[in-house]
Amino acid sequence: MLQHTDEELVVLIQTDPSPARYQDELFRRHYDRVALWCLRYTGDRDAALDAAQEVFLRVQKGLRHFAGQAKFSTWLFTIARNYCFNELSRTRRQAEVSIDAPETAELANEPTMPVDEALSRAEQLQQAREWMTKLLSEEERQAYSLHYGEGIPISTVTRLLGLSNPSGAKAHLVSARRKLSEAVRRWKVGHETP
Repeated sequence: MLQHTDEELVVLIQTDPSPARYQDELFRRHYDRVALWCLRYTGDRDAALDAAQEVFLRVQKGLRHFAGQAKFSTWLFTIARNYCFNELSRTRRQAEVSIDAPETAELANEPTMPVDEALSRAEQLQQAREWMTKLLSEEERQAYSLHYGEGIPISTVTRLLGLSNPSGAKAHLVSARRKLSEAVRRWKVGHETP
């Protein structure tokens, strides 16, 4: 069988009334590389495989409009990059919402918690949110939210935030913990009764 270039396969997909075999060939050629590329952003094998599937669904939908102004692989990895960055942005927004959103529903669903304890907990959560907003840089807040709020590993947080410093997200987490610990210490000194 004649070995077609990626670009030739795209033309065949665009012109052949039954393009499935050409689409399958493009998928076979590039799926592993796309999945490995997605793994760099997700840090999780299953999430990377899901992301690669989603990228190929988008590629399949867009192939009819591929104009050939760039190499197919460049176009493919642009779609992969955009998808991963959009997912990263969504994850960041969710992490920020989880820190900014009031947790009154959670408190209301705890029937054994006395009202005064629930109010005290709500005040503490609000105080923690204020400290995070006031004391932490954007990178520290994001790293802290992703790692402690979402349970994402430090190495993955480093990749998600695109950090290039040698210690990655760990430096931001250490700095955030130091700042928050100092704020708690100062708060305790001001609120202790003699």
